[in-house]
Amino acid sequence: YMLGYVAFSKENYTSSLSYFNKILSESSENKNNNEVKYWRSMSLLFLSSYEKSSISFYECLNNLEFKKSPFYNDALYRYGISLYGEEKYNLSKEAFINFITISKDSKLISEAYAMLGDLAASEPNLKQAVSYYEKAIIHSNNINQTNYPLFQKARVLEIMKQYSLIISSMNTYLEQWKESADYLGAIDWIAVSYKKLDEYPKALQVYLDGIEKYGIYQNKDNIDTIINNIIFDYNSDKYIAYKDVIKDWILEKYNTNKHEITSFYYLAILNMINDNDNEFPVISELSMIKKSS
Repeated sequence: YMLGYVAFSKENYTSSLSYFNKILSESSENKNNNEVKYWRSMSLLFLSSYEKSSISFYECLNNLEFKKSPFYNDALYRYGISLYGEEKYNLSKEAFINFITISKDSKLISEAYAMLGDLAASEPNLKQAVSYYEKAIIHSNNINQTNYPLFQKARVLEIMKQYSLIISSMNTYLEQWKESADYLGAIDWIAVSYKKLDEYPKALQVYLDGIEKYGIYQNKDNIDTIINNIIFDYNSDKYIAYKDVIKDWILEKYNTNKHEITSFYYLAILNMINDNDNEFPVISELSMIKKSS
């Protein structure tokens, strides 16, 4: 049993399945058989053997003794996941609803609501999907359980053209989770939504706020993404009416910003959008330089 458990914890699911099957085949009266069947089911699930794992979980859940097991609530949820993997979506939905009804205190409630959101979105029942994602966010226990339903909700709201709701949802998220939040992902949704609402200056301000936030930490990947978005917009015919706004705002940021690293990023953008404008400061290459006084 311990060999199987250790193999599972090391993500060696083929070995763990072999150990658990060996126990069940050699000792049908073992007092730990209910737990062994649970871990066998988990091994099958993580091997993506969804049909076999759903049968195995079903066997566990219909054993009266297993209902006393500390793994019972988890098995209810995993049974729904197995059915989802089999593409038995109606049965999967029933399983998740059953899990939520029975296991009110489980830490997996948020994830069950998120799965129901995915199922509703695929029907498509978009309003119900949004409702399920919101419940998933409410019941989340950590940032990871929040991020998935939040960004899934944003995708559905985008289909529904509810851009103002996306903006308010992301702002609430940023305020709640602060430094733990996926800041770049959130501001991207906010900026895209402002663009959809034909409020480009607000989208640009969101990007500039992002540079202010990340620039002092030299978070290169995030900064590169933000800069690339600004450059793309500047070169896009869709935002040609805002070219002067982009140039003027970034030049103002460069002239007024006192932080050396952040100033460098503004200077880099100016050099990529200068359009041979002699009024812009120019650098020959994008290497770290001190801002001139």
